[in-house]
Amino acid sequence: MRRLIDMNEDELRNLIRESIEGSFNTLNAPAPTEELPTALLTMDEVSQIFKVSRVTLHKWRRLKLLPPVLKKGGRVYFRKSQIMAMIEARGKYLE
Repeated sequence: MRRLIDMNEDELRNLIRESIEGSFNTLNAPAPTEELPTALLTMDEVSQIFKVSRVTLHKWRRLKLLPPVLKKGGRVYFRKSQIMAMIEARGKYLE
């Protein structure tokens, strides 16, 4: 690479342009994710599905009767797919 002091104006402009374009490409690249986004359910939605109170849901969580939760911004969310799988498994057990 040439020293900055030895570059003419056009070479310096090209160097700056390439650096900026590289930075923008890095910023615009999608961030890697651990898993694809899934539908989430709130505590209220899960309590309506099971027709139980939030207190009961808290007890079930403490007893590990419910799948793991996601916490965001002080709120608790369940993956909809895990809740539906749990319902389906319990339904087969009751039949």
